[in-house]
Amino acid sequence: MLLALWLALPSSAAAAEISWLPPGRAAPVLVADPRETNHQLIVRSGDPRIEGAIADVGGLLRLDLEALSLQLDLGAGIFLGFTPGEELTFGITTVDGLLRLPVTLEWGALSATLEWAHISAHYADGVRYQGTLPLNTDSYSREQLRLVASWQLPWVRPHLGFRELLHAIPSAPRPGFQLGAVAHGERDLSWYAALDLCWNADQEWQTGASGQAGLLLQSEQSRSLRLGAAAYTGPAMAGKRAGEDDSWLGGVLALDWHGGGL
Repeated sequence: MLLALWLALPSSAAAAEISWLPPGRAAPVLVADPRETNHQLIVRSGDPRIEGAIADVGGLLRLDLEALSLQLDLGAGIFLGFTPGEELTFGITTVDGLLRLPVTLEWGALSATLEWAHISAHYADGVRYQGTLPLNTDSYSREQLRLVASWQLPWVRPHLGFRELLHAIPSAPRPGFQLGAVAHGERDLSWYAALDLCWNADQEWQTGASGQAGLLLQSEQSRSLRLGAAAYTGPAMAGKRAGEDDSWLGGVLALDWHGGGL
C-alpha cells in the first residue's frame, strides 16, 4: 500500500525516504482503550479479579516525505481473564485474541490511523476446572475497520474514532464511535491520565467509560512503564461476556515496549 502511494507521487517526492522495520509504532497509544495492544496487568474488583494482556505493536514500513509521513504497523494481543480459586490458584477463564494492521498518516501534530482488525473470543480451561457452565456458547469472531484521528498538543493528545464492523459472528449492528484523551508530564518520571469513551451499536449504544491515572516512566527509546489506578463501567469487554454489564476499580501495571512515546 505504501509503495503504491510512493510510486504515484510526483517526481519532486522521489527522494522520499522508505524505511523497513522502523523503530517504534506510529499508531497512537490510546492508553485507556480496554483493547489497546500493550503488555498490561490489572488487579480489579468484580469478576474476573485479574486481567492480563500480552500484546504489542511494531513498525513494518515507513515512508517519510517533506511534510508528512506514512507508516504501516503490525499488532497482536491476547487478553486474559483470571478468576481466583482455592490455594491461591488463578484459572484463566476467558481468552480474547486480537490482530491489527494500522496505517498512520502523520502531518505535524495531527495524525490519522486507518486500521483493519480481527478479534475472536474463547473460553479457557479455568471454566472447566471451576465447574462453571458457560453462559454464552456461541462463537464470537469479528473483523472491523477503525479510523482514529488525534492531535498532539503540548501535554495532551485528544482522539476521535469511528468503527465499522465488516463481518461479525454472531451478526451485529456495524457502527461505533469513541473519543478520549491522553495527558502526561514531560519528565522521564512524571504523571499521566487517560480517558476513553465508546458507543457501539452492537451494545445498544451503551456508554463504555474507561480511565487511568498514575505514574509514568519514559525511556530515551520512547518505551514507557505505567503504574496507576484504573476504572471501567459499561458493557463487558470479553467477547464471551457479550450482553453483560461490568463496572470495576483497580490498579494497573503496563509496559509500552514499542510505544513511540505517549
